[in-house]
Formats: sequence, C-alpha cells, structure tokens
Amino acid sequence: MLQLKVILKEKKLIDEEVEEVYLPCVTGEIGVLQGHRPLIALLDVGLLHYLKEGKKYFIGISEGLAEVLNDNINVFADEIIFKERIKEEEEKEALLKAEESLKHLSGKELEEAKKRIKKAKISLQLLKSSY
Repeated sequence: MLQLKVILKEKKLIDEEVEEVYLPCVTGEIGVLQGHRPLIALLDVGLLHYLKEGKKYFIGISEGLAEVLNDNINVFADEIIFKERIKEEEEKEALLKAEESLKHLSGKELEEAKKRIKKAKISLQLLKSSY
C-alpha cells in the first residue's frame, strides 16, 4: 500500500492508504505503484487520481510539487479544485472568456490565460468524473 498525503498551504486535506496514484506532472502523467523509486516532480494543473479499495477518486489541482519516497506520496498543491464547489456554467463562461482573450495577449498575460483555460477544462472534466 501507498500512503498518500495531499497538503494545501500547510493543511493536510488527504491522508489515506491507497493502491495507486496518478499525478499530473509538467512532463505528463506519472503513475505511482508500491515500490516506486524516489521522485520529486513538478505538478501541473490537472487531475490527480488514486485508487482506494478498488474505487477511483479524483482531485483537481493547480500546480505544486510531489515527493515519492518509501511508498509515501506527499503532494503539495498550490490550489485544490473541489468538485462540490464547481459551478458548471461559470466554468464554461470562464473558459470561453479565457480562450477569446488569447487573441489579444502576449507574454505573462498569455501564460496566465492559458493556465485559466487549463483550470476551467480540469474543473469541467472533474464534474464528469465519478468518485
């Protein structure tokens, strides 16, 4: 078994024994099973999902850092996206506005708009997931 901890601003939100974890890293998704080699990875906006007692759970995260060591996975997230707090129409509207703004932005503002797009897409994807 793996011990998964998800920490947001020094507050532990999840502390569970799980069978497997999939992390949304900047280099792509990484799957972690028992006995995984030590790892430190930068997390990207995406869905973190894990398997516990044969059931899949999904969490939206907005960047951060993951540490894998001795079957312990510590996830330090900048932001957590809770399915219960997502308002589908607001996310769809935010996505449309951010996509429209891409035409007029450059530099740091363009990168921020791209992050908003990813976050809105992840929120909408999270709504469709079952956990």
